[in-house]
Amino acid sequence: MLNSQKSCIEKKLNFLLAILLSLLYLTCDYSLQSEIESQIDFDVGRATTYFYDQSYPSWSSDDLRIAFTGRQRIGSKFIRYSLKGDNMEITFSIPSECKEPTLSPDGLKLAYHKSESSSIWIYSILDSTEEKISSEYYEVANPCWSKDGTLVAFDAREGNLYKDCKKIFIVELKTGKEMPIVLDEDAYYWNPSFSPDGTKMAMIFRKLNTWGRDKIQILSLEDKSITDFASRYGVSLYDPAWSPDGTQITYLIYDRDNNETDIYRRSIKKTLPVLISTVEGYAYNPQWSPDGLKIVIYNNYDDIWIFSVDVNQAVKLNCDDLFYPIWTSNSADILLIKPYFQNIIFSTNSVNGQVTRLTNVGSNNDDSHPDWLGHQIIFERKGKILIIKETGENSDYLLRNFPENQYNPEVSFDNEMIIFDNGQDIYCTSLKSKTVVNLTQNIEEELTEPTWAPSGHQIACCTKYGLKIFTFDSTKLVELDFIPGNFSNPSWSVKDPIFGDHIAVESGGDIYIISPQHLKSELVISEGKYPSWSSTDGKKLAYVKDGEIFISQIFTEIQ
Repeated sequence: MLNSQKSCIEKKLNFLLAILLSLLYLTCDYSLQSEIESQIDFDVGRATTYFYDQSYPSWSSDDLRIAFTGRQRIGSKFIRYSLKGDNMEITFSIPSECKEPTLSPDGLKLAYHKSESSSIWIYSILDSTEEKISSEYYEVANPCWSKDGTLVAFDAREGNLYKDCKKIFIVELKTGKEMPIVLDEDAYYWNPSFSPDGTKMAMIFRKLNTWGRDKIQILSLEDKSITDFASRYGVSLYDPAWSPDGTQITYLIYDRDNNETDIYRRSIKKTLPVLISTVEGYAYNPQWSPDGLKIVIYNNYDDIWIFSVDVNQAVKLNCDDLFYPIWTSNSADILLIKPYFQNIIFSTNSVNGQVTRLTNVGSNNDDSHPDWLGHQIIFERKGKILIIKETGENSDYLLRNFPENQYNPEVSFDNEMIIFDNGQDIYCTSLKSKTVVNLTQNIEEELTEPTWAPSGHQIACCTKYGLKIFTFDSTKLVELDFIPGNFSNPSWSVKDPIFGDHIAVESGGDIYIISPQHLKSELVISEGKYPSWSSTDGKKLAYVKDGEIFISQIFTEIQ
């Protein structure tokens, strides 16, 4: 009898506890948040190549890797620009990135460095060969030639610690001997510039822990004596350059408060410096024309200016998207670099940021739109769908016998089907049979960028006037709902047990989410592009902001 009463009391207590927990549960709320959780911190040092703007992130099934499209600079075209008639023509190309190129005195070679290689390279214009002439450093910059073309000097840092001061190195091209110029172990030396007679070098000097006390010094290469040439307390002097006759040196002073750069010239006899002109922004690398009458310079706004040395006259060149001006021997033309790029598929570990390049540089491949298929990745190349292993081995065409254009491919959640568009219609193919079906052949409206619902029974895609949701069977689509707006790059999440599933879309440079049940769009990420939901839950979103991939926790429970 007692046991029966005890059991009855326990049941009543459990019932009351269940009611109490239910009331507590009802006091909980769930809310959207769009605060950035983390940024993919790419470990470029371990990357197989250097890349620029990222786009189209796509999660692997375990969320441990993200495939994406990276924009890689694959070469530099050199354009000859005539100052007399603004005529431009391509003279030669280099199949790599050229930074701070400088032309040899005979005009037959270029010295430069690259983003993916912290060393100095020389390119022969005659036989189109490239040669690395220096060791690898943490950072290199400012290569320059001696007047006789036998030496190349540059500055470098051997490590990334604060105590790792910049040093100047000289490479003897005939022997390959690399000689550091070490005058003071506790000082920075950079911006080397050989005098025309080859006996002296102008450079910037700064003692460790003394910012704002930069000096231009002149080093005798014969007896290693040093002469202070110019200084101004509290400002940064940089980029000294000798005049062709060796009697003057130009240098720059950047005014941070007004965001402008003053260009000075001064006689080596140390007369008062002369202000040539002032340009907007941070200017770089003044170069004297061979006849000594003009100076070319460029700034961080990609403006290129030519100044007359003795006359207060300046000309801004009409040459958009061209960089690094170099004088030719006739003083009437300059060489300019036009970089060219290619889109390549990469993958990164979403935890440590280690990057693997999956597709190779090819003839205008421009790969994009990667999506995971187990341990493989499908992607788009020039209107065709290709497939490649996650290790990046040789790729192959997925639908070799399908002649139509194939854009925006996406794998179904069960990894059995792929949808894509051809710019007008939506197609579907089974990965087993490779049979392709036009799902919208009876729909006249243009439909693009399809995305799967987690159930596999619905598809959302973009139209000219908004986003449409269709029910799907193996042969056709039937319209279910329409959300008006200007949308692109839709991504449908898996169904979360609390928050359900949502479609993320891009609109006007921002990212919104849409509930298929309520059909209302809500802003979650400002200034975001290319949304991609996590593969394992419906709360986490990868996207691109300012050309870099971020991850954000979109939904969170608020007690």
